[in-house]
Amino acid sequence: MAGSSGRYVKSKGSNPFFDDEDDVDDEEFLKRAPNRFNNFGGKLANSLSGGNNSFQPLDGGENQSAEERRRQLLMEKQKIEERTLQASGRAKGVLYETEQIGISTAEDLVRQREQLERTGNRLDEMNNSLRTSERHIQNIKSVFSSMKNYFSKPSEPLKNSSEGSLLKPSSSSSSSNLSKVLEQTSSPIDRDSPSQQQHPALRIKGLENDFSHKPLSNVDEQLEQDLGDMSLSLSRLKGLAQGLSTELDDQNTLIDRLQTGADKADWRIQRQNKDMERLLKK
Repeated sequence: MAGSSGRYVKSKGSNPFFDDEDDVDDEEFLKRAPNRFNNFGGKLANSLSGGNNSFQPLDGGENQSAEERRRQLLMEKQKIEERTLQASGRAKGVLYETEQIGISTAEDLVRQREQLERTGNRLDEMNNSLRTSERHIQNIKSVFSSMKNYFSKPSEPLKNSSEGSLLKPSSSSSSSNLSKVLEQTSSPIDRDSPSQQQHPALRIKGLENDFSHKPLSNVDEQLEQDLGDMSLSLSRLKGLAQGLSTELDDQNTLIDRLQTGADKADWRIQRQNKDMERLLKK
């Protein structure tokens, strides 16, 4: 129990293990007591300062991360636009090369038609000459009976064969149609125009075409222009393909006629050779 001097003293009778040395002053007792309040306050402060505190004010880091994210999105958008322009440029290049191949094929077909027409004309002349020589051979066969008539009658002018020429008017008209298609396909390609200066296929020939130097502020306009160019190129390719198809069909028909004319000329030559052999044996 507490004495008058402010010391806590416990009687020996109540606790045999208690000694006088266990007496503690009030001040010392308070010092030895655990500071539960301070510990509670420290834990509370630690819990409030933790990362789960929803009331912690925002600092400049989150604003900076949002700005950085926005810049990243803009960079991604710019890369997508560049890839889109490059893809459209490559598509235009492929169409341009396809047009050049079609134009070259059409030019070859036009030259081939000219050669076929010349061959057909020569076959016509050959058949006319063979018919004339055949008539002469027939006259020689009856030389004793028709010598007078042969020299008295004027020679008949060469007439066109009743079989007709190997070349029909439709062939020349078809050639003109292909030439018109060829002119329409070749005329839009103008290197002086702004669209053709930026044509992707012309870069192979040393012309300037760098998408990295192109401002991306008018990406939509550039894409619209590219799509328009591709649409025109596709329409030209369609007309060129139709003209080539018609030309091939006509030339196949012309080749068949040439084959027929060549067979007839060969048959006449063989028959006349046999006739001449019979005459020489007599």
